[in-house]
Amino acid sequence: MAPPRILIVGKMGVGKTTVSEALIEAPMTADDSCRDAKKPYEYIVHRSSAWTIIDTSGLDGISNNEVSISQALRNLHGLLQESMGGYHAALFVIRAGRFDLSDTAALQIFASVFAGLRDRTQVVITRCENDEDWLEENHGFCQKFFSPQLGVLPRERFVCVGFPYIKHVKTDRDRAQETIFAHERAESADRLRAFVAGIVSRNAEPTNCLSSASLKPAALLHQLKMMLIQIHGLDKFDRKAFAAGVRGAHLPDFDDAAIQHALKG
Repeated sequence: MAPPRILIVGKMGVGKTTVSEALIEAPMTADDSCRDAKKPYEYIVHRSSAWTIIDTSGLDGISNNEVSISQALRNLHGLLQESMGGYHAALFVIRAGRFDLSDTAALQIFASVFAGLRDRTQVVITRCENDEDWLEENHGFCQKFFSPQLGVLPRERFVCVGFPYIKHVKTDRDRAQETIFAHERAESADRLRAFVAGIVSRNAEPTNCLSSASLKPAALLHQLKMMLIQIHGLDKFDRKAFAAGVRGAHLPDFDDAAIQHALKG
């Protein structure tokens, strides 16, 4: 039997890759805020005997011209093709604190593209190593944030984790603190794996979160257009740049008719 498939999503820099490493029991490196490669909609598949993890890059969009529309479309197309196999669960990763507009954009995009995963989405809150009571204190706030897209989430669909590091261990004090941090990382990794194992035990089969229609050019282009509008605003959506970017992706069947259909939708 193939290992359960887990989709990991969230905006850039919240700890998605560290969560993936914890699940597959790989050596965890420093916080991934600088490792997300700034390539929206890109994904990496991590495989172990226990899980197949599809670790996405940021779903909060194309910003600061980091990735062209053409590359974003190729990345998104590949991610959706990978997703046709379905998922046992999705982990929406978010950093403890006051959630911002990029968190909102990532959640809206996720809920729109992967609507079939609504009932299988769990929330992983990172950077909780110094505040174990954060979720209890902010559960109402979390519900207000997530419920418009995912409905009311019971407490058991949240988990708090922390993977603190000292980036440069130079002194005895650093080494002592890093020993404490290593213990905290191990505890969080164990808690996270138990959390995901519980999810998978309730979802024996992957859910087909996408239909074949989702990969049709007109539907995919419409989704990319809506992402751009959500991220940048309707007044900043450039129809000509969008059309040029789609043509530059050189994907089969993404012709002028599909572009015009998406622009009208």
